[in-house]
Amino acid sequence: MDRAAVFKALGDENRYAIIRLLLLHGFCVRALARHLDISEAAVSQHIKILREAGLLYGKKKGHFMHYAVDREALRSLGEELVLLAGQVHAGGASDKFGSPIRISRPADHGTTQNDIENQAPANLKEAPQPSEERHGNEKRYDPA
Repeated sequence: MDRAAVFKALGDENRYAIIRLLLLHGFCVRALARHLDISEAAVSQHIKILREAGLLYGKKKGHFMHYAVDREALRSLGEELVLLAGQVHAGGASDKFGSPIRISRPADHGTTQNDIENQAPANLKEAPQPSEERHGNEKRYDPA
């Protein structure tokens, strides 16, 4: 399973909604289009991407193709995410070669505006003031 393709596929609201609907019941393109209020052509394109990512499969029923979620692929992805979350939380994240990844932590949230101003170089402490001269809807900034 290509993880990047799976995350890209799930990153679209409509594709995510298709997955959620198909987890409840198998649907054809027309039924999905009605539920999502988008065109059948759009649904077909979304299904193509989801199938290429390995998340869906189709079953022919009469003249129609009904789609279902490959629950095993979804379960496998979920398990991978749980493991990833555990590794990062424990500080033991590693790259695909097993080498440790250093995760930088965000700065202390107790930093105040005064702290930032005191750390800034003197020439950056004062913001340029807008001049009164206007060109169209723009304000021009005069650094002097």
